[in-house]
Amino acid sequence: MAKQRRSKKTNQTENKLIYIPFAVLVAIIVLLVSLPYIHSPSSNSSTVANADTPFFNMMKVSNVNYAKNNTVQVYFITWYGCPNGATTSWPLYLALRNFGNVVVEPHYSVNEPDLGGPIPGLLFLNYTPTPSKYSIIVYFHPIYIYGQYLNETINGTPITTNAVLYGLKELKTLVPEWVYNLTVFYELNQTPPKLDQPIAYAGNPPHLVTILIISGPGGTWVDVGYPNNISPNNLVYLNATELYNIVVKNQIASGDYAYAYKAILNAYKVVLNAIEQAELKY
Repeated sequence: MAKQRRSKKTNQTENKLIYIPFAVLVAIIVLLVSLPYIHSPSSNSSTVANADTPFFNMMKVSNVNYAKNNTVQVYFITWYGCPNGATTSWPLYLALRNFGNVVVEPHYSVNEPDLGGPIPGLLFLNYTPTPSKYSIIVYFHPIYIYGQYLNETINGTPITTNAVLYGLKELKTLVPEWVYNLTVFYELNQTPPKLDQPIAYAGNPPHLVTILIISGPGGTWVDVGYPNNISPNNLVYLNATELYNIVVKNQIASGDYAYAYKAILNAYKVVLNAIEQAELKY
């Protein structure tokens, strides 16, 4: 009888061992699928909080300082013809003027039918930082992924592949790993409220959308789209040069321009607050 009990135990052990290769195989498959979106140790990764909130809303998503070296890093990832990028460019310009010299020029987004017309915006041409009141340098990186249209590069070369794949490949060569990972996380791995798919696939054609990322000693902030204190509807039909003269050259605003300028100032305060909070240790 004792010999028979040992045999059953041996058989049970052998049966369990049969499943080990399958478990290992499943683990390998899961790792391979998730590998492109996993932060490497060098990126100082942490759990991202508020994963469903930074869509059209500037939100703190992490206490991690990805910038390091006692700096604040601001990444504005967009494309020349983006209405969301054009909208964000005005308050972002005003915020950056507090931390350096900014050179811009007036521009228009593409004419998207649901907005009724092109959106006036600013193209960032140059930025030279100066020390802030906290003796921290705020660096700004405008990244334009596509040209005026989603089927061309910033140089006008036709894009013959999927715009999302092209954008990811281009972005990977232009930004640090942590910026790339945050962009992928919020644009491809998350589904915003009121959408049934990630925002990068919601456009026509699918593409990387405008995202503003700010990181410093105080943590990391993300805004996908534009700040919720302003929208393209506040700017549509306005002349880009006239708005440029009001915002950049401080000319007096009236009528629709005064209304738009008020929205720009409200959004400016939100962007400025995120940069200032990123300067401070939490």
